[in-house]
Amino acid sequence: MGARRPYRSDVSDARWALIEPVFSAWRARRTGPGTAARVHDLREIVNAILYVNRTGIPWEYLPHDFPPHKTVYDYYAKGEADGTTQRVHDLLRDKTRRAHGRTAEPAAAVVDAQSVKTSANVAETSQGIARLRRPQRTAGRGRDRLAPHDGADLRGPPAAELLPHAARQDWDKIAKLLKPGYTASTVEAALKRFAEFADIWGKKYPAIVKLWENAWKPP
Repeated sequence: MGARRPYRSDVSDARWALIEPVFSAWRARRTGPGTAARVHDLREIVNAILYVNRTGIPWEYLPHDFPPHKTVYDYYAKGEADGTTQRVHDLLRDKTRRAHGRTAEPAAAVVDAQSVKTSANVAETSQGIARLRRPQRTAGRGRDRLAPHDGADLRGPPAAELLPHAARQDWDKIAKLLKPGYTASTVEAALKRFAEFADIWGKKYPAIVKLWENAWKPP
């Protein structure tokens, strides 16, 4: 890791031994401008990503003893977009389950939901209820997170899952732009709204666009 003092968010030697083969193989497959010269230590790039994840700081505020923030974010965004981060997550989950005597894949899942009552005397269009959710529901603002294959009509991932992939100073702007898509009256209108979002923010935050596209299930 070099001569710098360690941060509490740094990946341990034991954990790095588990995930290093995945990241090294992924890095070796990368092509394009700037990928030929491996200037920065791969473990330090992962440590920098973990530091941002743990502290919540904007990418450009990374301490100077890490690799450049643009390099770190490029690795993060591309790893999120092509599924590398998910593969590492699945690897660690499977190892944890096997260590506890379980099968790698769970046999069941639990869907949690919560509703907050609103007034029955107020029109649904004024209650903030997304019409892309289930067509029949109790009047209320739902916070249900439903799997994309359980028949729910909600097409995209919750905004709360998208915002962590952007710099904190952009959260309000992104949430404001995404909101019309979640409250659109038709699927076509929602897709149009998200296309507008992709045009504005897609280049800076490709991981958000990719997450939405992966979670979307056509009617």
